[in-house]
Formats: sequence, structure tokens, C-alpha cells
Amino acid sequence: RGEARCSLPGRPPRFGVMRHVLVAPTDDEARALAKAAFADHYESFAHLWRAHGDDRFSTAPDLDQLVDENRVFVGSPSTVAAQAAEAVTGGALNYLACAFAWGSSDVESVLRSLRLFRDEVAPAVRAAS
Repeated sequence: RGEARCSLPGRPPRFGVMRHVLVAPTDDEARALAKAAFADHYESFAHLWRAHGDDRFSTAPDLDQLVDENRVFVGSPSTVAAQAAEAVTGGALNYLACAFAWGSSDVESVLRSLRLFRDEVAPAVRAAS
């Protein structure tokens, strides 16, 4: 009693990460959609800091660099599956939380991304881990 718990008794602790995700049929299409959506997402995210004179979020990070560093998952189903599998198998993760609707992503792109993730990415990541 009184001890901090990081999991249910008899179960390993849960450790995961959250990633913004955009899956499209091709890497080029996914990157194009993600760049526009991410720019709008970042503008909204940083608005209050800038409005109150805080410049720590004055420059948006480079989306391509974030993708290359596996901090945002963007690409075709096979590309995103490789990104997610690397995150899951390369660390001590046992869950991955994904944000599919962000920035100016339109509903059709978000729903397609979810379907591609469900149907192609998730099974590939399960097989790899």
C-alpha cells in the first residue's frame, strides 16, 4: 500500500510513444500531404507561445528531418510499417499511440490513412515484432 505502480500486478509495465502518422499509397503523396498539414499543425501548436512573446517555437522543425528520425511516421504502407517496426523493436515499447488527424489534413486523407494503417501497416508491424 502506498507504493507507486507502473503496471497492473502480474503484468509488465506499459511503455509507449505517440507519433503523428500519415499513410498514403506512395511516399511522395504522403510527404506532400504531410508537409501542408504539418505546417498548419505547427502554426496552431505554437500560436499561444508566440502570442505571449515566447520564441521557443518560432521556427517549425523540418518535417523531412522528423520523418528521417522516426519522430513522425509518413509514407506508403511499407515505409510506415518499417518506421513503426523500427520504433517498436528497437526500443522497449509495448504500445504505440498514433495521431492520424492533425493540422489541415482533410477527412478523406485521414480516413484513407487509418484504413491503410489498419489493413497493411499494423499486420506488418505485428509480424516484425
